[in-house]
Amino acid sequence: MMDFEEIHQTRSKESGTYNREINFSKEKDTESFTLAAFHEEKTFLRKSTPEYIEADVGKVMNGYFLERKIGNGAYSSIYKAFDTKRERKVAVKVSDVSSTSKDSDLAFNEVEIYKKLPPSSNIVAYYDHFVSENKNLYLVMEYAKLDLHTLINRQRMPSDGAVHIPMEIQDKIEIAYQISDAIVFLRRYDVAHRDVKPENIVVCAGSGVRGLMKLCDFGFAVVYDRRSPPTEYIGSPDYMAPEVIRCLKSPKPYGTSCDLWSLGVTIYELFVGEPTFYDENLRETMFNILMYNDSIVYPQGKVPPMQVCRFLKNLILQRPETRVLQPEILKADQ
Repeated sequence: MMDFEEIHQTRSKESGTYNREINFSKEKDTESFTLAAFHEEKTFLRKSTPEYIEADVGKVMNGYFLERKIGNGAYSSIYKAFDTKRERKVAVKVSDVSSTSKDSDLAFNEVEIYKKLPPSSNIVAYYDHFVSENKNLYLVMEYAKLDLHTLINRQRMPSDGAVHIPMEIQDKIEIAYQISDAIVFLRRYDVAHRDVKPENIVVCAGSGVRGLMKLCDFGFAVVYDRRSPPTEYIGSPDYMAPEVIRCLKSPKPYGTSCDLWSLGVTIYELFVGEPTFYDENLRETMFNILMYNDSIVYPQGKVPPMQVCRFLKNLILQRPETRVLQPEILKADQ
């Protein structure tokens, strides 16, 4: 396998998560489902201009030298940095946590989730955090070369001169297995990530696609409590479970099985090259998810290996209680 240059790619579909047009005039009364809640800022769907934080590149903050900005999250900016004490590359996520910031709860929530979880081989490592004098939260984490979305996109020969990243079927199966292991780990600690998608899965340690795949970005995560289960509509619609989408109209409790759906859609995209339910019109995407009949349709010529189809069939199911995560199926026929 080959070594790759450090890559960060802003996903057009991710920005589309906020900016894609919604056709309100088209009548589709599915289970009395309405998109009126899209107008509410709390849905995270209609942010036209996210407020990204600009940190002091070229300066040392608490022992971390900020080298350059490498990307933006839903509520933060991400920088490549150097840990001057331990002499290692790190990623630093910078978020505004001032009293006027509407996203400060998400930033602090991510820190708390990381602190509660023990180290895991398929979860991005948390190293440190601190708040600066100007009320920016700096979350220091393990550095990653690139994300799964970039890997998926680079399977095709890029037209923009970007690096082509070929992946064999066995590489994809190993990636799927490692991502699944991350979800198994979270479920062991009753944590629902609530935003599992290719952009939040990164390649750490090692070279090429044979590096360790790790799950990151825990701002939307929650520790499941039966006495007070989550009821928020939150996440990225292309990968969102139907029970979470239904919370737009009427908030109802859901559990960690929402991650199983998102995992299935993510792995489908890994093998097929596009999200299972994606449509340019966001309303159509959500309608496709709500109307799904538990029968996965693969494009001609893009059917995954049999064990992958069996694995996905157990995850992409309407009823949360019927979803089953069995990573061993992926390697059953190897």
